Amino acid sequence: MNIKEDTFRRAARHHQIALPLNEKQCDRIGWHLLQEIREAIKSGMGLKEACRVFGLGKYTTSLIFGDRPPLLLCGKSSKELSKIQHAKEKLSALVESQPHITRTELRKTLSSSMDAVLIHDSTWTSENIPGPARKYYSVVNSVDLNERFLQIRLDIEAEKAKELNKSGRPTRLTATRLRKDCGVTQPHSFPEPYKSELSRIFATAAESKEHFHDRLINWAMAEYAKLLIPISSNKLRRIAGLPIKDLLSCRDLVIKHAQPHNLSYHSNCSLSPFFKSTPI
Repeated sequence: MNIKEDTFRRAARHHQIALPLNEKQCDRIGWHLLQEIREAIKSGMGLKEACRVFGLGKYTTSLIFGDRPPLLLCGKSSKELSKIQHAKEKLSALVESQPHITRTELRKTLSSSMDAVLIHDSTWTSENIPGPARKYYSVVNSVDLNERFLQIRLDIEAEKAKELNKSGRPTRLTATRLRKDCGVTQPHSFPEPYKSELSRIFATAAESKEHFHDRLINWAMAEYAKLLIPISSNKLRRIAGLPIKDLLSCRDLVIKHAQPHNLSYHSNCSLSPFFKSTPI
């Protein structure tokens, strides 16, 4: 099979397959030392540490580790328990030194310890660690909120007027953009029924796709007229910044906004009112 012995022994340990030591090997290692090593494995000692502590070679130590695989499971469990206990001690010491520390601050300071204890002993965590912070809404002054909503409406109108009156390339007035421009970055922080009302305000104020396309094509045709050349689908697509599929869906808008500029069409332009697609 051409498998190295070291690889074979590692695979056997991983799958809990015992490779027993014979009596000659046990005599050579020493029965008393063998028992000590087995107790160390049971308490969670690793292979490298066993080599260093007992002064044995890696090969001999690996033979002992492969002799009784169940001991490795006991060692793993013991090591895990020791790790959890150490994590509890660190958390307890920090809570005692800082009685007002929150669970969030504990997680930031000792994240690995918090994770280990939460996964393996959530009961201890709930009894000895401060509970997670809860967000409680205090009584809200409705007058202040009404004033805030009035200011938001004024800001929305100002942003819409600014966008509609600019000379550069149009950009769509989405609800997300309006919230950002009006400084409402956390709409969910408003209590009900104000949160729902706020969502409705921005959704109503947002610009529809059809209206945006109308503004965009109007601007693009004005820019295209400066070139003094017939309309080409690819050229107009680059000026408008639209995918060709979206531009073709705006064919009626192109025809509508091309008329004031007296623009002609390229002979093969698919946006022309005289264009007829060839059947396949």
